[in-house]
Amino acid sequence: MSQTGHICVPPLFLDSPGKPCMKWKGWLRAFENYIISIDGQGYSPERKKSLLFGLLGKAGQEVFDSLPVYVNPHGATAPLNEYQEAVRRLELQYAEECNIMVGRHKFALRKQEEGETIEEYIACLHVLAQDCEFAVMTDTYIRDQVVFYCHSKKVQERLLSCRNPSLKDVIAIAKAVERSMVSSKELANTSQASNVFYVQDSRKHVPGNSERAASDRGGGRRQLVCYRCGSKDHLADSRACPAVRKSCSKCRKLGHFAAVCKAKKYNTGMKVSSVSENDTDADADMVLSIDGEDGRVKGPIGSVMIGVIKLPFTADSGSPLTLISDRTFDSKWQDVRLHETDVSPKAFGEHDIVMKGYFWDSLTFRGAL
Repeated sequence: MSQTGHICVPPLFLDSPGKPCMKWKGWLRAFENYIISIDGQGYSPERKKSLLFGLLGKAGQEVFDSLPVYVNPHGATAPLNEYQEAVRRLELQYAEECNIMVGRHKFALRKQEEGETIEEYIACLHVLAQDCEFAVMTDTYIRDQVVFYCHSKKVQERLLSCRNPSLKDVIAIAKAVERSMVSSKELANTSQASNVFYVQDSRKHVPGNSERAASDRGGGRRQLVCYRCGSKDHLADSRACPAVRKSCSKCRKLGHFAAVCKAKKYNTGMKVSSVSENDTDADADMVLSIDGEDGRVKGPIGSVMIGVIKLPFTADSGSPLTLISDRTFDSKWQDVRLHETDVSPKAFGEHDIVMKGYFWDSLTFRGAL
């Protein structure tokens, strides 16, 4: 239908010889709604007939002129005005003879299709109901069909929990459940926000700790490397790793070779002189990195986005625990409240690191959460 302002004008019923643009019943209903929208209920029969002719189309007008004069079976007891007579003549020409039982059978078989919204489904049921002669029970039959044959089990369960809802209630409830399902799906497809620091059992496999990804320059692929010995043939948890029971000649720690040792290579000159596991406790927490007491980062650095704040970052031992100095926190996150923590990380060989607490935010490194 075309629109004039906010008024929907029905399409020309038969603009060229052939098949009408739509079924007569549907077109006549659209025309009558158009009359109402332009406040034309009080128009004279002659004026209504003129509007009807204007929207019949050129071919439709030619067909009308060829139709026989309508003979009113009721005679003078129930005379028809000029407009009503024109509608009746067209109705006899274009109204399809329909079998009510067939129409109701089609209606009963119509189920909501996958991907079809509840509004689209109900609109289709309204069209099918035109051939069923449900009369005042139309909304009730449509409501029942939606409840019994809607595609979503969640929508159906929600509707069945209501006692005798109206069709309007069914539409509102079904749309609300559909919106909720769409929102849940969007959330499920969204990556979970990473916390700024977290604790991982040192005995468990930690991606990025047990192995480091090295870029294959030839094909742009990612290759996993054992962090204990540097081999590309196995991971750090492999029994074949020769460094599992070897002592590092640099840091004297057990479990890796000096060639991959981080203790000297990433010496940052900070209060926490180096980062490692605690030998005396298999479950001790480890420190990934910490910025300097003067707020500057020393050693091999990159940058990360914590929420919307970009910070330089020291890449240290590969541990899952990430620390931020109190000075940096106070200057960047004044309005953020810290949560209490019982985590007690250690700098090996020296002292415990005093933790003020933790907070949650998204952490992005090289474009990935």
